[in-house]
Amino acid sequence: MQKLVEYSTRAKNNLTNIKEFIALDTESAATRVIESIIEAADGLAEFSTMGKTGEIAGTRELVISKYPYTLINRLSADKVRIIAGLHQSQALQKSLNPLPHHTHHLTLLFHLQFRRDLQQKCAAIQEGATIIRIGSAMFGKRDLAASV
Repeated sequence: MQKLVEYSTRAKNNLTNIKEFIALDTESAATRVIESIIEAADGLAEFSTMGKTGEIAGTRELVISKYPYTLINRLSADKVRIIAGLHQSQALQKSLNPLPHHTHHLTLLFHLQFRRDLQQKCAAIQEGATIIRIGSAMFGKRDLAASV
């Protein structure tokens, strides 16, 4: 019997964050990864016990073989509820902790902004700009001129 597959708000946010992060490099790659994750989740409709018993009681984990992601889900009589989609390097307990959602969002935003800044600095280097390191911070000549 096929089961309904539904996504928790956390799982939807996880997938959105995964797509945004990968899209910083390549939009088409981000789409391919998300499509593979969703395809694997859809497979749970027919084969709901795919994967392994989860680290957290009452959950199951489905490893996405093509990409380094894992879907955490809970089974009931008529549905499979995807509760999280995690990169395999993430600690499961930490990712499912009860921290407010905005805390996770702020962390992701920090990482996204850091990556964008780094990409801009790399582009400036390729254009011949000089990058100056002060402690752990990097500044381009334009940054320093603007702050003087």
